[in-house]
Order: sequence, then structure tokens, then C-alpha cells
Amino acid sequence: MEVIECNQVFAEDSDDDDDWSFHHTKLILRNEHGQYFYTKSPQQLQRTSRIDLDSLELHAIPTEDIFPQYLESLVQVPKDLGSACFLKRPSLIYYDDDGEESRKLGENVMKEVQICEILRQSPHQNVAEYLGCLVEDGRVRGLCFSRYPSTLRRYLSEQVEPLEISKCVDGIKKGMRHLHKLGLTHNDLNPDNIMVKNGEPVIIDFDSCVREGEPLGFKAGTEGWALRGAVVGRRENDLYSLQKIETFLIQLQGNQPDV
Repeated sequence: MEVIECNQVFAEDSDDDDDWSFHHTKLILRNEHGQYFYTKSPQQLQRTSRIDLDSLELHAIPTEDIFPQYLESLVQVPKDLGSACFLKRPSLIYYDDDGEESRKLGENVMKEVQICEILRQSPHQNVAEYLGCLVEDGRVRGLCFSRYPSTLRRYLSEQVEPLEISKCVDGIKKGMRHLHKLGLTHNDLNPDNIMVKNGEPVIIDFDSCVREGEPLGFKAGTEGWALRGAVVGRRENDLYSLQKIETFLIQLQGNQPDV
């Protein structure tokens, strides 16, 4: 049994809202037959920890819940993907955390594939290049994109090269406006969903992307970067996030010592 994902869950203490304490570790496992399971442990575990599976209650995750049926209208990629491709597989770590909605991962995967098909037909240099979906046993197992060197957050932390803030923000804005012209809203713009290639920003991660006016559903924006209370896809969601990113970049630059 292989550990695929591992997440330590913390909960607010009832006596003090500012204090958080460890609650449990959630694990996503896969056996030799490709069947997925989830379980919870009262111990603080990491992915590399030695785990006594006999002491845990395993819950099978139905394949149809996480991998949607392939449709012939979708573009496939070959299984022998090269290093120039990035394969995004669905994260299962939040499966069944919030009832029925969190068990519809397969539906969310298909929605993202269909959004990416729109982007594939209308490419833009500031939006990630979608190449197609990986299909195994008649089901979509992942989405394939061109690979980019670094996220914006990592680019800044490693100080790869000085970043021209106005150019970066303008590039994100161009990518965002391209989505809006297609009738789409991203709804999760943040420094981890922006890649950088040759100093140019590229928007990635479309699992929160919906048509303008559609409900956001289970997967919405990132705390601290998204407009609070947003329940449908609106351009205002992206404009708010863009402003937060610009403020973040300006503050970060202001905190860097002079050379």
C-alpha cells in the first residue's frame, strides 16, 4: 500500500480561538491494483512515516467518484509523456470532508477538462498551454500542460532575477482579461497559481475556473487572496485577487535590502 497524500489537520481550541491544536492526520492510499482509500489517524504522521495500516480503518474511494468517463470530444495525450509536460492529477486529500459535494471530484475534474478545452482552442501567452488529458481504462486520470520553470512565489523567494512588478502585473492582467473575453472567471489567482517563464507570468490551475455567473461549488478561492463571500464566478473576484497580488509584490520589494 502506497501513501499518495498526507495532511495534518488542526482544529481551533474551544477555549481560545487564537490557538490551534493537532486533530488528526488524513491519508490517501493506493494499493497494487490501483484502488484508492482514505483513512484518518490520531497520530501526527508524515508521508514518509512508518504506518501501521492494521490499526486504521480504510475507506475505499469509488473510481467513478474521482476519475470521470472519457468523452471522445476531448483531446488525449500519449501515456509516455516527456519531461516538457506537467501532469496534473486530482488531489484526493479533501475527499468526503464536507459531505456529498466533496465526493464529486470526478465531476470537478471533468469541468476543469472542459474549461481547458476552451483554453486550448484559444491560447494566450499568459495562460498555461493545455495539451490534453491522460486516459487510462476509459477514464480521465489527469490533465497535461506545458511545464513552466517556477511559481511566482518560488521565483520571488529564490530571487532568480529581479522582477519588474509593472510588467508582471500587466502580464497577469492580460491573461485574466483573455479568460474574461472567453466568458470565464479564474476565481483563484494567487502567487502559487502564477508561473514565471523568462520573466513572463503565466496563469495556471483552472479547477476553480467557471463561466461567468456560474456557482463556484466546492472548490473556490484561496484564503487571503480571494474575495470573501464569493459564491459565483465574477470578474470582480479576479480583479480583487490581482490587486492583492500587486500589493504583495510591492510590499515584498519594499522589504528587500538595497544592493
